[in-house]
Amino acid sequence: MPLAGTPTRCLAASRLLRAAAKRCLPFQPSALPPRTAVLPSPCAERCASAAAARGAGVRTRCSTPSTTSPAVSSQQHQDYYTITTPLYYVNAAPHMGSAYPTIAADVAARFQRLLGKRVRFLTGTDEHGEKIATAAAGRGLSPQAHCDDIASQYTDLWGKLDIRFDRFVRTTEPRHAALVVDVLSRCWDKGDIYAADYEGWYCVDCEEFKDEKEMVALPGPDGKPTAQACGCPTHRKPCQHRKEANYFFRLSKYSK
Repeated sequence: MPLAGTPTRCLAASRLLRAAAKRCLPFQPSALPPRTAVLPSPCAERCASAAAARGAGVRTRCSTPSTTSPAVSSQQHQDYYTITTPLYYVNAAPHMGSAYPTIAADVAARFQRLLGKRVRFLTGTDEHGEKIATAAAGRGLSPQAHCDDIASQYTDLWGKLDIRFDRFVRTTEPRHAALVVDVLSRCWDKGDIYAADYEGWYCVDCEEFKDEKEMVALPGPDGKPTAQACGCPTHRKPCQHRKEANYFFRLSKYSK
Protein backbone atom coordinates (compact mmCIF):
# COMPACT_ATOMS: atom_id res chain seq x y z
CA MET A 1 0.00 0.00 0.00
CA PRO A 2 1.54 3.36 -0.97
CA LEU A 3 2.48 5.79 1.76
CA ALA A 4 2.42 8.92 -0.42
CA GLY A 5 -0.68 10.43 1.18
CA THR A 6 0.22 9.59 4.76
CA PRO A 7 2.00 12.87 5.68
CA THR A 8 -0.99 14.87 4.40
CA ARG A 9 -3.42 12.77 6.45
CA CYS A 10 -1.22 13.07 9.53
CA LEU A 11 -1.03 16.87 9.10
CA ALA A 12 -4.79 17.09 8.65
CA ALA A 13 -5.36 15.02 11.81
CA SER A 14 -2.92 17.23 13.72
CA ARG A 15 -4.78 20.37 12.61
CA LEU A 16 -8.11 18.89 13.70
CA LEU A 17 -6.71 18.01 17.13
CA ARG A 18 -5.17 21.46 17.45
CA ALA A 19 -8.52 23.09 16.66
CA ALA A 20 -10.28 20.83 19.18
CA ALA A 21 -7.73 21.68 21.87
CA LYS A 22 -8.22 25.41 21.29
CA ARG A 23 -11.95 25.01 21.83
CA CYS A 24 -11.41 23.06 25.04
CA LEU A 25 -8.78 25.25 26.72
CA PRO A 26 -6.53 28.23 25.98
CA PHE A 27 -3.70 27.09 23.76
CA GLN A 28 -0.27 26.84 25.36
CA PRO A 29 2.90 25.53 23.76
CA SER A 30 4.29 22.40 25.32
CA ALA A 31 7.12 22.56 27.80
CA LEU A 32 9.44 19.88 26.53
CA PRO A 33 11.73 18.04 28.96
CA PRO A 34 15.38 19.12 29.02
CA ARG A 35 17.56 17.11 26.67
CA THR A 36 21.22 16.35 26.98
CA ALA A 37 23.47 17.18 24.08
CA VAL A 38 23.46 14.57 21.34
CA LEU A 39 26.94 13.11 21.27
CA PRO A 40 28.14 11.15 18.25
CA SER A 41 28.31 7.42 18.90
CA PRO A 42 29.66 4.55 16.81
CA CYS A 43 26.11 3.37 16.13
CA ALA A 44 24.99 6.84 15.04
CA GLU A 45 28.01 7.18 12.78
CA ARG A 46 27.39 3.76 11.22
CA CYS A 47 23.72 4.65 10.73
CA ALA A 48 24.68 7.95 9.07
CA SER A 49 27.20 6.19 6.82
CA ALA A 50 24.62 3.62 5.75
CA ALA A 51 22.11 6.37 5.00
CA ALA A 52 24.68 8.39 3.07
CA ALA A 53 25.43 5.35 0.93
CA ARG A 54 21.74 5.18 0.11
CA GLY A 55 21.56 8.93 -0.51
CA ALA A 56 19.25 9.52 2.45
CA GLY A 57 19.50 11.70 5.52
CA VAL A 58 19.24 10.37 9.06
CA ARG A 59 16.87 12.01 11.50
CA THR A 60 17.60 10.98 15.04
CA ARG A 61 15.68 13.51 17.10
CA CYS A 62 12.67 15.76 16.72
CA SER A 63 13.01 19.53 16.43
CA THR A 64 12.79 21.43 19.70
CA PRO A 65 10.84 24.70 20.03
CA SER A 66 13.17 27.45 21.16
CA THR A 67 10.58 29.24 23.26
CA THR A 68 7.98 28.26 25.79
CA SER A 69 5.03 30.19 27.08
CA PRO A 70 5.44 31.88 30.48
CA ALA A 71 1.76 31.03 31.05
CA VAL A 72 2.67 27.38 31.54
CA SER A 73 2.39 26.79 35.28
CA SER A 74 4.94 25.02 37.43
CA GLN A 75 2.44 22.20 37.86
CA GLN A 76 2.23 21.71 34.10
CA HIS A 77 6.02 21.64 33.94
CA GLN A 78 5.83 18.45 36.00
CA ASP A 79 3.01 16.95 33.92
CA TYR A 80 4.92 14.35 31.92
CA TYR A 81 3.53 12.15 29.16
CA THR A 82 5.60 9.28 27.78
CA ILE A 83 4.59 7.27 24.74
CA THR A 84 6.51 4.66 22.78
CA THR A 85 6.09 2.62 19.65
CA PRO A 86 7.28 -0.98 19.48
CA LEU A 87 11.00 -1.36 18.89
CA TYR A 88 10.76 -2.70 15.37
CA TYR A 89 12.63 -5.80 14.25
CA VAL A 90 15.18 -5.08 11.53
CA ASN A 91 14.92 -8.40 9.74
CA ALA A 92 13.21 -6.48 6.90
CA ALA A 93 12.63 -2.91 5.70
CA PRO A 94 9.88 -0.76 7.29
CA HIS A 95 6.39 -1.16 5.86
CA MET A 96 2.79 -0.08 6.46
CA GLY A 97 2.61 -2.26 9.58
CA SER A 98 5.44 -0.25 11.16
CA ALA A 99 4.27 3.13 9.84
CA TYR A 100 0.72 2.81 11.22
CA PRO A 101 1.47 2.58 14.97
CA THR A 102 4.20 5.23 14.61
CA ILE A 103 1.80 7.72 13.00
CA ALA A 104 -0.77 6.94 15.70
CA ALA A 105 1.80 7.54 18.45
CA ASP A 106 2.91 10.75 16.77
CA VAL A 107 -0.68 12.06 16.67
CA ALA A 108 -1.12 11.24 20.37
CA ALA A 109 2.19 12.94 21.24
CA ARG A 110 1.26 16.08 19.30
CA PHE A 111 -2.10 16.28 21.05
CA GLN A 112 -0.51 15.95 24.48
CA ARG A 113 1.93 18.74 23.58
CA LEU A 114 -1.05 20.92 22.68
CA LEU A 115 -2.35 20.29 26.19
CA GLY A 116 0.90 21.68 27.59
CA LYS A 117 2.39 18.39 28.76
CA ARG A 118 6.07 17.55 28.68
CA VAL A 119 6.05 14.78 26.11
CA ARG A 120 8.69 12.10 25.67
CA PHE A 121 8.04 10.20 22.44
CA LEU A 122 10.22 7.11 21.93
CA THR A 123 10.65 4.82 18.94
CA GLY A 124 13.47 2.66 17.62
CA THR A 125 14.66 -0.73 16.45
CA ASP A 126 15.22 -4.12 18.11
CA GLU A 127 18.46 -5.42 16.59
CA HIS A 128 18.81 -8.76 18.36
CA GLY A 129 17.53 -12.12 17.21
CA GLU A 130 18.27 -15.24 15.23
CA LYS A 131 16.01 -14.19 12.35
CA ILE A 132 17.93 -10.92 12.03
CA ALA A 133 21.21 -12.83 11.73
CA THR A 134 19.56 -15.03 9.10
CA ALA A 135 18.33 -12.00 7.15
CA ALA A 136 21.83 -10.46 7.26
CA ALA A 137 23.40 -13.67 5.98
CA GLY A 138 20.86 -13.76 3.15
CA ARG A 139 22.05 -10.30 2.06
CA GLY A 140 25.73 -11.19 2.38
CA LEU A 141 26.22 -8.63 5.19
CA SER A 142 27.43 -8.77 8.75
CA PRO A 143 24.61 -8.50 11.32
CA GLN A 144 25.77 -5.01 12.35
CA ALA A 145 25.98 -3.73 8.76
CA HIS A 146 22.52 -5.12 8.08
CA CYS A 147 21.12 -3.47 11.21
CA ASP A 148 22.74 -0.13 10.35
CA ASP A 149 21.17 -0.14 6.90
CA ILE A 150 17.65 -1.06 8.05
CA ALA A 151 17.77 1.37 11.00
CA SER A 152 18.71 4.19 8.62
CA GLN A 153 15.70 3.27 6.46
CA TYR A 154 13.48 3.67 9.52
CA THR A 155 14.86 7.10 10.45
CA ASP A 156 14.64 8.18 6.81
CA LEU A 157 10.99 7.12 6.60
CA TRP A 158 10.11 8.80 9.91
CA GLY A 159 11.66 12.00 8.56
CA LYS A 160 9.55 11.82 5.39
CA LEU A 161 6.41 11.21 7.47
CA ASP A 162 7.34 14.12 9.78
CA ILE A 163 7.32 11.91 12.87
CA ARG A 164 8.31 14.15 15.79
CA PHE A 165 10.02 11.61 18.02
CA ASP A 166 12.28 12.64 20.91
CA ARG A 167 14.47 9.56 21.07
CA PHE A 168 15.31 6.84 18.54
CA VAL A 169 16.48 3.77 20.46
CA ARG A 170 18.76 1.16 18.90
CA THR A 171 19.41 -1.91 21.01
CA THR A 172 22.97 -2.12 19.63
CA GLU A 173 23.83 1.31 21.03
CA PRO A 174 26.50 1.32 23.75
CA ARG A 175 24.27 3.35 26.10
CA HIS A 176 21.44 0.83 25.70
CA ALA A 177 23.83 -2.08 26.32
CA ALA A 178 25.15 -0.32 29.43
CA LEU A 179 21.62 0.16 30.77
CA VAL A 180 20.78 -3.53 30.20
CA VAL A 181 23.98 -4.62 31.96
CA ASP A 182 23.16 -2.35 34.91
CA VAL A 183 19.60 -3.67 35.30
CA LEU A 184 20.56 -7.33 34.94
CA SER A 185 23.51 -6.90 37.32
CA ARG A 186 21.14 -5.61 39.99
CA CYS A 187 18.82 -8.57 39.43
CA TRP A 188 21.77 -10.96 39.60
CA ASP A 189 23.03 -9.44 42.85
CA LYS A 190 19.57 -9.94 44.39
CA GLY A 191 19.50 -13.59 43.35
CA ASP A 192 16.66 -13.00 40.89
CA ILE A 193 18.44 -14.69 37.96
CA TYR A 194 19.46 -18.33 37.81
CA ALA A 195 20.83 -20.69 35.14
CA ALA A 196 18.97 -23.80 33.97
CA ASP A 197 18.30 -25.89 30.88
CA TYR A 198 15.15 -25.47 28.84
CA GLU A 199 13.81 -27.98 26.32
CA GLY A 200 10.91 -27.69 23.93
CA TRP A 201 9.63 -26.73 20.50
CA TYR A 202 11.03 -23.39 19.30
CA CYS A 203 9.74 -21.09 16.54
CA VAL A 204 12.52 -18.93 15.10
CA ASP A 205 10.11 -16.37 13.62
CA CYS A 206 8.18 -15.95 16.91
CA GLU A 207 11.42 -16.22 18.91
CA GLU A 208 9.66 -18.26 21.57
CA PHE A 209 9.06 -21.83 22.68
CA LYS A 210 5.63 -23.24 21.85
CA ASP A 211 3.42 -25.38 24.03
CA GLU A 212 2.72 -28.72 22.35
CA LYS A 213 -1.02 -28.14 22.80
CA GLU A 214 -0.94 -25.00 20.63
CA MET A 215 1.09 -26.43 17.75
CA VAL A 216 -0.60 -27.52 14.53
CA ALA A 217 -0.10 -30.32 12.02
CA LEU A 218 1.44 -29.09 8.77
CA PRO A 219 0.88 -30.56 5.29
CA GLY A 220 3.40 -33.22 4.31
CA PRO A 221 4.91 -33.85 0.85
CA ASP A 222 1.66 -35.53 -0.19
CA GLY A 223 -0.39 -32.52 0.90
CA LYS A 224 -1.94 -34.35 3.85
CA PRO A 225 -1.42 -33.25 7.49
CA THR A 226 1.50 -34.94 9.22
CA ALA A 227 0.85 -37.31 12.10
CA GLN A 228 2.74 -35.15 14.61
CA ALA A 229 1.63 -31.60 15.27
CA CYS A 230 4.90 -29.65 15.36
CA GLY A 231 4.09 -26.51 13.40
CA CYS A 232 3.79 -22.89 14.53
CA PRO A 233 0.11 -21.85 14.45
CA THR A 234 1.08 -18.30 13.46
CA HIS A 235 3.73 -18.78 10.79
CA ARG A 236 2.71 -22.27 9.65
CA LYS A 237 6.34 -23.38 9.69
CA PRO A 238 7.91 -26.38 11.46
CA CYS A 239 9.12 -25.68 14.99
CA GLN A 240 12.58 -26.87 16.01
CA HIS A 241 13.05 -29.13 19.02
CA ARG A 242 15.79 -27.58 21.13
CA LYS A 243 17.48 -28.00 24.47
CA GLU A 244 19.59 -25.07 25.55
CA ALA A 245 21.23 -23.57 28.60
CA ASN A 246 19.46 -20.39 29.53
CA TYR A 247 18.94 -17.80 32.24
CA PHE A 248 15.63 -17.39 34.04
CA PHE A 249 14.06 -14.72 36.25
CA ARG A 250 12.97 -16.00 39.65
CA LEU A 251 9.41 -14.71 39.41
CA SER A 252 8.19 -17.02 42.20
CA LYS A 253 10.21 -14.91 44.65
CA TYR A 254 7.74 -12.07 44.13
CA SER A 255 4.50 -14.05 43.94
CA LYS A 256 1.98 -13.63 46.75
